[in-house]
Amino acid sequence: MIRTLLRLPSPGWESDLATGIESIDNYLKSLDRGLVGSKSVRRLTLLEAKDFLLEAAENVPTEKQDQAIAAAAEAFGKPDDVARRQRSELFLEFGRSAPFYGLGFATWMFIINYFGSQMTDVSWSGIVGMFVFNAFFFGTFMGFCMTFCYAQSLPDSDDASEQTTSFVVSLPRSSIVAGWAMIVLFGIISLTALLGLAGVGLFGAESFAFNVMLSVVGLWLVAKAAASLLFKIHVNEADFVIQSWRGLTRIPFNQVSGFAPESQRYMVFPSVAGAPFRLKWLDQNGREKSTMVGFNAELKNADRFQALLEQTLEYRRQSTLEEIKEAVKPCD
Repeated sequence: MIRTLLRLPSPGWESDLATGIESIDNYLKSLDRGLVGSKSVRRLTLLEAKDFLLEAAENVPTEKQDQAIAAAAEAFGKPDDVARRQRSELFLEFGRSAPFYGLGFATWMFIINYFGSQMTDVSWSGIVGMFVFNAFFFGTFMGFCMTFCYAQSLPDSDDASEQTTSFVVSLPRSSIVAGWAMIVLFGIISLTALLGLAGVGLFGAESFAFNVMLSVVGLWLVAKAAASLLFKIHVNEADFVIQSWRGLTRIPFNQVSGFAPESQRYMVFPSVAGAPFRLKWLDQNGREKSTMVGFNAELKNADRFQALLEQTLEYRRQSTLEEIKEAVKPCD
């Protein structure tokens, strides 16, 4: 029962992971039954297993394929053992993230209540009790969401081998609806807090500091949701166009000079929704430029785009190595 709840909101097997090779598909299905987390979280482990087994099957003659797959499955690990490791890692991550979110939220609520003069008649035991409740409730909720519901979008090796065609990296319809709901909700909260600064409305009786903090947080969340809705990447054969609140930025693939993850602290930027990455490229004058982009599992085609960038950079590295080898080759 608990394991089923930890697989929400998408507990079923992903049919698109099927390879058509019965032994591999049976292994993946058996593995999936023991994994926890939503579809995007479980997919990380399943893709790793799928690539490992497929690589073993592709490197041997057809008549030895079953034997090679069996050996690879044994090397990768029994499905129950691999699933047990995945569960242990996620439970450990939950144990780290829940206190982080919970204590942060409880502290924030304490500050808001303090400046809002809502603790004048509250005993210390009541204050401590509310702090513990806020920390536990919010920490459990956010820890669950961030650990078991969301996963960073990673490059898929299957996509890396595809021929580059036009596609768009964008949010699905459900995320767009959620983004607009977030803008409306926190927009109303921010407006109410701003009116409270003038002594008007629901928060008119609250302190100046209370309304300032509430309006700042609300506006930050509105800006973050708006930036997410505006963010798209239009990928073409030779270049791609990043659409963001800054406008449109066209970057040729052959001018990309770097793409690497950045510190998680950049997630406080309203323009970064998801795991932060630093993208670097050369402009027409040869000067290096960079921008920060955020990728998460909600973005459609994000894994494909990342794979193309890494493929491009690897090709350029190999070309540079060949040029260096050619240049230092001794003359006969």
